[in-house]
Amino acid sequence: MSREKKVKTMMDKMNNLANAVHNAKDPGMKQIWTDKWYALVKTYARRIQSMEVSKPDPYNEHLNKTKEEKNENQGLSTNIR
Repeated sequence: MSREKKVKTMMDKMNNLANAVHNAKDPGMKQIWTDKWYALVKTYARRIQSMEVSKPDPYNEHLNKTKEEKNENQGLSTNIR
């Protein structure tokens, strides 16, 4: 599964829990759903952080460059004067 699809799935689950919190009439149930939502947010935050690349890949330096850096190397300028 792609990263985008994983993030979308996570967001859908958080949205469903947020809707459950909003729609709960009993304060006890509202608190239970809120606690579950916060636990899910913490879990997903840790998961997303682990998805991030910790350092640039020295074997694929061209993939680590920003769009501006690539244009500078090709002699193109992104600054319009």
